[in-house]
Amino acid sequence: MDYTKMSNLVDKDFTVQKVNGYKWKKWDNVARTMLTSDTYVPEHSKKYEIETDKGKMDVSQSQLGSMLEGVSKDGMSTIIGATFHVKSNGKTGMEIRYYINPVFNAPKKEVEEDTTDYDAPLNVDDVPF
Repeated sequence: MDYTKMSNLVDKDFTVQKVNGYKWKKWDNVARTMLTSDTYVPEHSKKYEIETDKGKMDVSQSQLGSMLEGVSKDGMSTIIGATFHVKSNGKTGMEIRYYINPVFNAPKKEVEEDTTDYDAPLNVDDVPF
């Protein structure tokens, strides 16, 4: 699945299919590359990778929290299968801000369900190492 940028989704909708966890990232403007780490590194930001129907993308801790809060009901929240609409403040560069709002009237899209039985006993003979 290819990556997409939030700027490509302004005034469009996307549906979350999966959340893959987070990494610490920082854009190196000199080398023109993204620096990535599994552990905390000073000056890096925590970014969560989400898979959507438009491709993979990174969202900040704040953006993910806003998405979860937007679909929260009775103390429970999941963004898997939820559709969101992206808006921006119309600025560019470091001043741009994205607003990710849930689309409540969008039909819920089916997402492959995890059928793993996490309570089943583990057979160590099945472990490949």
